Amino acid sequence: MPELRVHTALAPFEQALRGQLAEAPLLHADETGMRVEGRLQWLHSLSNAELTLYQAHPRRGVEAIEANGLLPAYDGVIVHDCWNPYFQYRGGLVHKDVRRHSGARNT
Repeated sequence: MPELRVHTALAPFEQALRGQLAEAPLLHADETGMRVEGRLQWLHSLSNAELTLYQAHPRRGVEAIEANGLLPAYDGVIVHDCWNPYFQYRGGLVHKDVRRHSGARNT
């Protein structure tokens, strides 16, 4: 199966990417729905100005965030759209509101 060979070949890159994002002072977190074989799944992203990590997961909430593994141990600033599951991670996190990206107005 070629996709398993690609996954295995990219594992060192993914580990290095995760390490760099874990050390970043600020991360943007977001998720969006997508169809995989006709079923709803979620594409989660964690990024800074230079790097982005994508993770596909069948769930949108805490289960997917836990599976990704970065945010539970992260202690920097997280910029997100105030979606409630992100607030489960209080530790050293500073949460920033970016609801404007979706067209919502701050009132």
